[in-house]
Amino acid sequence: RRIYAVGMGKGGEMAATYAMLRADRVAAFAAFAPLTPSAEWICPGPPPPGLVVYRACDKIAPCEEVESWLLARDGQRAVTRRMRLGDALAEEPSCAVRNKCTPKKAEANHHRWPKGKEKDVLGFLGGTVLKVP
Repeated sequence: RRIYAVGMGKGGEMAATYAMLRADRVAAFAAFAPLTPSAEWICPGPPPPGLVVYRACDKIAPCEEVESWLLARDGQRAVTRRMRLGDALAEEPSCAVRNKCTPKKAEANHHRWPKGKEKDVLGFLGGTVLKVP
């Protein structure tokens, strides 16, 4: 009842995909800087719960692309906790970070784990238990 999938970048996409493929075994997933998984949820009911942590300034997983996937999850009634980060791990109010997002910074942000947010990730996962019929 407490099996979770966690990953960063492509690993985050895999965590979400695995949670969808094994929704009978995985209670939830957490992903940092993922793009939209290639697998699509086609089962009845909402997809597994997820926490998605991403940066407003990210060259490889652009904020707008991540949010497009999150909107699709909203349309499927999926429980999704989202954390859009700016500088210094503070939550950023929007994807628009004009004059702050240089190409070099955008690439570095993708590869920089949000150290200090582990408590949030573990809190979300720990509060999610697989409902067994």
